[in-house]
Amino acid sequence: MSAPNEAPDPKPSAEESAEFYPQDSTPEGAPQPSEPGPMDELGEPPGDGAGEPEPEYSREQYEAAASERDELREKLLRAQAETENVRKRSVREQSEGRKYAAVPLAKALLPSLDDLRRAVDAAKASRQAGADAEKLADDLVGGVAAVLKSFEKALSEQGITPIPAVGEMFDPNLHEALAQAPSLDQPPGTVIQEAQRGYAAGDRVVRPSHVIVATAASD
Repeated sequence: MSAPNEAPDPKPSAEESAEFYPQDSTPEGAPQPSEPGPMDELGEPPGDGAGEPEPEYSREQYEAAASERDELREKLLRAQAETENVRKRSVREQSEGRKYAAVPLAKALLPSLDDLRRAVDAAKASRQAGADAEKLADDLVGGVAAVLKSFEKALSEQGITPIPAVGEMFDPNLHEALAQAPSLDQPPGTVIQEAQRGYAAGDRVVRPSHVIVATAASD
């Protein structure tokens, strides 16, 4: 006699399933719940913007924008041209300034040149008139002295003045010592003779004075 058929296992009830699978766990292989996506302010998923209408511009607005663009471009071109003109003018003025920098000084020295020419002419005239050597020497000295005075005046008008030397204490910034000599009258370090006059333009030395400096005299 065969054994009776075994009855199938009854399906677990909802309560039993809840006890077997806790609420905070998910059976292995069960589908995972998806996270809710972001929502916009109206509670709807944000769109990709593909369906948003593009802003529309009128023909007048396009023409106004094009006109403003052309005007700005023209202003830029004019500014660039003006900048280039200023640069070229500056280069030209600098070149002319270097070329004619000596003109003011030349104008100041021309009277001295005239005085020198007159002194030479006067000496020639005196010699031709049969003047003696002393008279010729006096005329020549007088003419040269006038030229020297004229030259110094011309330099002074250009801001170039002689550097004080004799009687001054030796200053290596202004004087160049050629030699030393004992002196009974001046303290050591005093300039007692000027071999060549120096000149300065303001606080800049054009040429130092060549001088002889006093030393203590031996007993």
